[in-house]
Amino acid sequence: MEDHEETMVVSTELRGHQAVIVLEGELDLHTGLLLTDAVERAITEGATSLDIDAARLTFADSSGLCALVACRRTARGAGADIRVTHASAPLDRVLEMTGLRRVFVPLDA
Repeated sequence: MEDHEETMVVSTELRGHQAVIVLEGELDLHTGLLLTDAVERAITEGATSLDIDAARLTFADSSGLCALVACRRTARGAGADIRVTHASAPLDRVLEMTGLRRVFVPLDA
């Protein structure tokens, strides 16, 4: 059995109430849980503002997009803000095609 978790690396830096979650690799059905877990941990540790740096994503599909939507739901439910600060071309394409770019990517990005 292939270890799909190795296709994406997630690192989180917490600075006070600000969390920066960096994604590297592929965001898909097999790795989306890594992202949702990172967001839940950051909120549990007191983050009220979450930035997802997705500049190093090489792939994103609809399952990965579902993980992002779940993260947004979790963050908003906890009263936290969440945004994608750097979207790679593959992620930006999926966000644009689905109309979710305006939800996740700030106008100044």
